[in-house]
Amino acid sequence: MKLVVPPSTHKIYGPGRRCTTAAAGDIVLVRHSGLVARVIRFFERLRRPARQRMGWRQWWRYCWTNHAAVVLSGGPSAVVAQATARGIVVSPLSAFTGTTYAVVKAQCVDEQRTSAVAFARAAVGSGYGWAQIPADAFNALTGLELSLGVGDRMVCSTAAARAAERMGLIPDRPPDAVTPAHLAWYFGVQAGS
Repeated sequence: MKLVVPPSTHKIYGPGRRCTTAAAGDIVLVRHSGLVARVIRFFERLRRPARQRMGWRQWWRYCWTNHAAVVLSGGPSAVVAQATARGIVVSPLSAFTGTTYAVVKAQCVDEQRTSAVAFARAAVGSGYGWAQIPADAFNALTGLELSLGVGDRMVCSTAAARAAERMGLIPDRPPDAVTPAHLAWYFGVQAGS
């Protein structure tokens, strides 16, 4: 499938910096610390299709992130829908202030943004997509695109990709096979940018 990405802008916030200008429908890419976050970034770096398009060094610049969320309501008290081990929950955007995160604003019409937010709100309460974890590892190791889902359960990047589809994103792979690094690549959010 041919990749189509809507025009967008982004801003990166380092540890201790807080975004007060996020708008509903924005995509948030996060770099957590910890073992699970490091494992996710390790497997993202192994992704063969992306590496073949641009080479190791370029691809690794997008592998800084290991988590994604969708802004449900913006401003100084913004909240996001994010997939956690408990499923898709609503959290304050300020919860990411202690880490590095980027806020991506896709350029789209209000109806598209409203649709993205409606999707994210509808996903709240869904279970976590545990079946996708071994599929993502398989994809990274083989270069194939295996999607494993159970009902409406999703990992964070699948939920964010599906919301972004409503704002004009057409990923080059099934939404279940999109990782946070793919979202960073699609929207041009490199480490250090």
